[in-house]
Amino acid sequence: MLSTEQYNTLTKYAFIFEEREVVEFTGDQLCRITVRKNNGFVVISRENDITQSINTKKIREEFVKY
Repeated sequence: MLSTEQYNTLTKYAFIFEEREVVEFTGDQLCRITVRKNNGFVVISRENDITQSINTKKIREEFVKY
């Protein structure tokens, strides 16, 4: 499971690169994480197939906090 810090970093990262299909991110545990858009959602998936979907609007709201 992603830590809160990693999750927050990814939501900001996904917002910045939301126009791209695939973005790779390496977290503290050196996992390859892919961020991609899918029908208005940003899908964050790790190599071990843990996938989290977050609405793009929520990502924008989270990004504004920083």
